[in-house]
Order: sequence, then C-alpha cells, then structure tokens
Amino acid sequence: MYDVSRNPFRPVSAAAPVAPVPPASSSRLLSPPDSSRRVYLRRGSAALLGLALGIAPPLVVAGPAAAALECYQPSWSAPGESLSEWNTVQVPAGTTDRLTIVPAPQGNSPHALRAEVRDGDVAVNPANGQPIAGGWRAEGVRTVAETASNQTVRYEWSTMLDPTYPQNPVGTDGKPIWQVITQWHQGDNDQGSSPPVAFIIESGQIVLHLTRPDGTDAAKHVLAPIARGTWHHFRMDVRWGLAGSVTVWHNNTQVLASTAAQTLFPQLNSAQPGTAYMKMGLYRKPIALDPPTTGTFAVFHDEVRRSIPATPVTGPETVLRPDGDVLRQWTGGTTGTAAAALDDAVTQPTAVPAADYIYAGGPNRVTEVTLADQALSGGTSALTGWFYGNAGAGTQLRADLVQGATVLATTTVPASSGFGWRSISGPATAALSQQSLTDTRLRFTTIGGGDSNIRAAYATSVPTTCPS
Repeated sequence: MYDVSRNPFRPVSAAAPVAPVPPASSSRLLSPPDSSRRVYLRRGSAALLGLALGIAPPLVVAGPAAAALECYQPSWSAPGESLSEWNTVQVPAGTTDRLTIVPAPQGNSPHALRAEVRDGDVAVNPANGQPIAGGWRAEGVRTVAETASNQTVRYEWSTMLDPTYPQNPVGTDGKPIWQVITQWHQGDNDQGSSPPVAFIIESGQIVLHLTRPDGTDAAKHVLAPIARGTWHHFRMDVRWGLAGSVTVWHNNTQVLASTAAQTLFPQLNSAQPGTAYMKMGLYRKPIALDPPTTGTFAVFHDEVRRSIPATPVTGPETVLRPDGDVLRQWTGGTTGTAAAALDDAVTQPTAVPAADYIYAGGPNRVTEVTLADQALSGGTSALTGWFYGNAGAGTQLRADLVQGATVLATTTVPASSGFGWRSISGPATAALSQQSLTDTRLRFTTIGGGDSNIRAAYATSVPTTCPS
C-alpha cells in the first residue's frame, strides 16, 4: 500500500514529461551496406517521377537491415466481462456497486470494469474481513506474482476517466489528493511502503510513478493528460528485477523509452528480489475534498492483457511473379509488357528456353517490373529476387530489388557471362514489412553495352508471423 505519511505524490517537476519518440524522417541519409558503395542520397519522389519520364533513377543504397519480428503471446487477460477475471477484489464491506461490469463506454468493447470510490470507502481484505489501511479504494487484484527475470513482460490495457471525474482535487488539509489507477504492488514479504510501479493521476496528468523501497520517488514520467471521457490505450514492456526496466506506449506512440528501474523490491531481511502483483481500479488519499465536488471518482478499465515473448513462425515459400511494368527501356525481345515476357511458370534451377524474353539493345537502359503481392498478416517477409539471363561481351547487367528510390539489394553480372540463374538478396530484404513488400520491384540496368537478355524473373517470399 502507499504510505500516506510519506505523501509520495509530490507535484511533478517541470522536467518530468517525456516527449514522444518522433518517427524516422523519410528524408534521412541512408548508409550503404558496405564501404565499397559510397552513395548517400536523400529519399524522395524525384526518382519515381524520373521513371515515369523514362529517366533512369539515381542509386540510393539501403540502410541497415529491418528489425526482426517481435512476437508476444497472451498469458492472462481480463477483457472486462466478469469480476472473476481477477483473483480477488478489494471493496468496502457490504457494497456491490464499487467494482462492476458495465457496457464499455463509446463501444470500446462489449464490457468494461468500472471502479468507483466514495468518501470513506475503506476496503476489506476478503481473506480475513479486516479493513485495508492506507486509503479509500475499489480494486481488482491479480495475485499471481511477477518474479525477477530477464524476460520482457508486456501489459496492455485501456483506461477512461468518467466525464465528471474531479480535476486537480484538493483535500481538507489543503494538499492535492493522490489517486492510483493501476499498480504493481510489492509482495507481502518484501521491503517498501509504496509500490515500485504505479500509474497515478496528478496535476491533470496520467503519470508513471517509480518508487524506491524507502518510499522516495525514483522517477515520475508524465504520459498523457487525463482527457476525461476519452479512452487511453496503454502498453508497458517491463523487465522485473532489482535492476529492471520499463518502456511505455500511449495510443500506439512511445512516450517513455526503455528506462532503467527497480521494478521489484528486496525481500524483508534479504537482498534477494521480491515479487510484485497487479492491482487495477481506483485507490485514493483518504480525505474529503475542499471544496466538495459534484463529480464522481470513477474509472473504466478494459481489455487488460499480459503477454510474454513468443517464437515467430516461418511459413512456406511463396513465388511472386512480375505483374506490371514501371518502365521498359529494353527495346528488343518479346513485344508487349516486360512483366508478361518475364513471368514464365518456372523457378530455378530449371533452364528457361528463349520462348519470350527482353533484350536491352543499348547501354544504360532500365527496365523495372512490379511483383505480385502477398498478405503477411502482420508479419514480415524474407525476400530473394531471381532472374535468368546473360551479359554479352562489353556489357554488365545490374539487377536490383528496389523499393521506391531505394535499392534494397543488388547483384551485377560480369560481361561475357552466359545464361543462368542469379539471385538478389541482402540484409535489407531479410524482414520486409507488408508495405515494404508491396512496394518492392525488380529493376534491370545495362552498363557499358546493350547485349543482355533476360528470359524469366521472379521473387521468393518466406513469411514470418507471430503464433496465433
């Protein structure tokens, strides 16, 4: 519980807010994957416009490989359909209206947990019927304990304050009234007076409050204005331990980068880490308001979920064939679209006959084709390009996997190389998102001469998804 005598909820300092992490700029400089390719150009639409005008685009080399797919699998949830989702509840004796299941406001989901606290609401411990000291409360309790681990645990939930929820309430002692809406309480056999991790309301803001075992503030991080009558969707990634960490997202925006934190307190008379358990509802300072308010201390909680890391699942390989032209400067070979000439129903290592093909007919000529799409269902794709072609005397053939104006991977066929299959892949194609995969194309460019043929081309996609 919170130690009221310590008054842990002192005003948040002006330095407490944490600015959201800005998205990466689409015009940032891109570094090449190796030192032999020293090209630094800004992304933009100029290259695509150039293709439309028949002008070969400049080279922009892909940056670092995409991040690997991060998967989490639910281990417990409280969707707001029943109080039994919680191991126990702490409400005043004889009451049935402090913690209730109600239709979720604004249709956030079918139902939600509603917590209301009124003056004098001293809750009792359902195990022994004894009053719980420290403050007025109505909370659901998940008694399963978190223990020290290097594994990241993910919590997700939605919270909304009643539209009439009091703003900046002050008690009869002239001090602000602290309010806790979600907390991870230290174990009964652990040190500490206030919980190590709590989401509180202070000065019209929702604040992450991190405390030390002696009850002093370790840190306060402002996450969002209370915005009464509006749903807040939170996600917290936490490592539990004496030297743990916390990362927080609000409405899908990171508002607190990974921050070192003591998320567990030591056990009593021991240096070993203790435990923590989740409590959700409303818990406030036990004092009347001055002046009194007509508002209601009521909070809605919904779609609570605890998840742990899960191993991604790799799916079967899918062939993505050319399905359209972006540009065809190669003038020889089969008439019509380049995509139609290259979409033979064949894969490597089968040799491809000269039934239909494209021929460059000149140096520095570009042909670029789009590829069929694939639904990744929130996962990523490892993409490899394939083409069957040659490069005559005095002609090099450069083949690229491109996205927008960015070369994701490239290979060059030396002059005087006979027909055969060649592949295109690299770190930047190892974990493409759905948008990146949809935008990826095959591009062929002759260098030094025009004696080059391509008879077939395609890409293979190996999807990686999170387990359902």
